[in-house]
Amino acid sequence: MAIRIGGIMSGVDTEGLINKMISAQRARLVDKYVQKNQILQWKQGDYRDTNIKLQALRTATSDLRILNFQAKKAESSNESIFKATIGANAVNGTYTLRVHSLASAASINGNPAADYVHSGPNQEFTLTGELGSATLTITEGADMKDIVGAINSVTAQTGIRASYDEAANKLYMYSTTTGTNAKIEFSDPDGFVENVLNMDPSGAVGQGAKVEINNSGVIESFDSNTFEIMGINFDIKQIGEATVTVKNDVDLAVNKIKAFVEAYNNVMEFMYGKINEKFYRDFQPLTDEQKAEMTEKEIAQWEEKAKSGLLKNDYTYSNILSSLRMATMDTVTGLSPDNKYTNLTSLGISTTNWMDQGKLTLDEDKLRAALEADPEMVEEFFKKSDGEGNFGGLTTRIFDNLTYSMTTITNRAGNGYMANQNFEWGREIDNNEKRISTGQERLNRLMERYWKQFTAMETALARMQSQSDWLDQQINSINSLTGTGAGKK
Repeated sequence: MAIRIGGIMSGVDTEGLINKMISAQRARLVDKYVQKNQILQWKQGDYRDTNIKLQALRTATSDLRILNFQAKKAESSNESIFKATIGANAVNGTYTLRVHSLASAASINGNPAADYVHSGPNQEFTLTGELGSATLTITEGADMKDIVGAINSVTAQTGIRASYDEAANKLYMYSTTTGTNAKIEFSDPDGFVENVLNMDPSGAVGQGAKVEINNSGVIESFDSNTFEIMGINFDIKQIGEATVTVKNDVDLAVNKIKAFVEAYNNVMEFMYGKINEKFYRDFQPLTDEQKAEMTEKEIAQWEEKAKSGLLKNDYTYSNILSSLRMATMDTVTGLSPDNKYTNLTSLGISTTNWMDQGKLTLDEDKLRAALEADPEMVEEFFKKSDGEGNFGGLTTRIFDNLTYSMTTITNRAGNGYMANQNFEWGREIDNNEKRISTGQERLNRLMERYWKQFTAMETALARMQSQSDWLDQQINSINSLTGTGAGKK
């Protein structure tokens, strides 16, 4: 770097003057493009936020595409007696279920000899359950915990487990399944079960659940307390009687449609808000120099206005909003001739005018009435499946529209994973960065030139001052020799 000489001779604030001269050039060569990039990045953020909202709407639309509008639900009048859920091929109606008995496991217990520890020769007994049999050998030194461990070690073979309550000196055996096939049987030639375990050697059997439908007098038996009758899944809890009602699950469809309406309105509110937002022409992005002279609060207030209205009347937004409204509200064609639900309005969903941002309003009573009366027709309107996995109807039209709109936005603003060169504003940002780099290089060269010029000026002034001082010395010398000069007459 060349030697820089400040205003030693001239008294000029050289550095301050050069900075002012450079500042004017910086606004043209650098700051302009820094501000352009800041605006692009702000707009990019708004576009990406838009895509998040469009994605939420597309998800809500997809949920409607796969929704079973004809789904049913089963409701128990008393869940302390039984719970009910819908199974296959259930028919709408109300049914009575009377529980006469619950399914139970086979179980048996005994009071073994207190503090028993086996001594003497080994003893054997065979344990048989629903799954099969296993022979156990009781060896010298075995206590009740060892016996329980031996029984449980063959549970996979027998379907029988055991436990021991040491405080009560109580041994329990029980089957791992319920119903009439559940059993505990002993083959005990040594009398170990009867004499040592103090259990009934005849064993035990399980019991099946017994229920009656619609007071028919016909008792049906099940090996489990959970079973299916008439397409209804029952989970019985206690003896008693209650009703189960099978009906269309209107709530499921209503909630999914409500979620769609909410996501749609979020899109409309955000995008209409942006294209109608006030634009403040005099508030451009701040430069670093400007920020250095402001407080954080002043910067925040300034940038709030600088960000406002950047997408006012944005043509991409306008096109998306227009096409989305048409895709949502236009009539769906190709439906069954007797389907009276050909647009959302026929289901109680209407749109407001542009002053209310084009949002949807929902008449829930009208929607519920349609779902209860004609679920298959409503389903055709929304998704119009051809039976081969191909969807049509309103949801496909909206889904495709949203996919195109999101792609359009991504092509302009990118996403968090794309390189700048792969989308429009990213390429602009990169080009501006190149201009900023070039402009900064020009400023550096210009600054060096200014410093050289001022340094040359200071050097010349110093030389002139030196010559002036020499002349003064010469004149003083002459005056001294001739006797003239200051103080002489």
